[in-house]
Amino acid sequence: MAKLIALFFPAFISISIYVKRKSLELVPDLKLLIRYGIYVIFVNWLGMSLITYIFHIEDCRMESMESFGFLTKYIFITVLFAFLIPYIEEIIHKSIHISFTV
Repeated sequence: MAKLIALFFPAFISISIYVKRKSLELVPDLKLLIRYGIYVIFVNWLGMSLITYIFHIEDCRMESMESFGFLTKYIFITVLFAFLIPYIEEIIHKSIHISFTV
């Protein structure tokens, strides 16, 4: 159960920040579900990358989350990324504009 919380809960933080910043209603529709899936993948990828490449913990798998110490550190790291990602996404959307003309 703790593994599922560690993998899927931080993305809820990102979704709630995104919804609040965009002044949307938190209703489960397909667009919000897709955005949640992207946040799940991106937050966990960033967390695993940080643990593997910065902290040099080579054996970072689901079995590692059975250790309470590792689980706590992983949740802390992913929650930090979950708070930052919606703001970074908003800054990028305001700064970079791409248009195609056919």
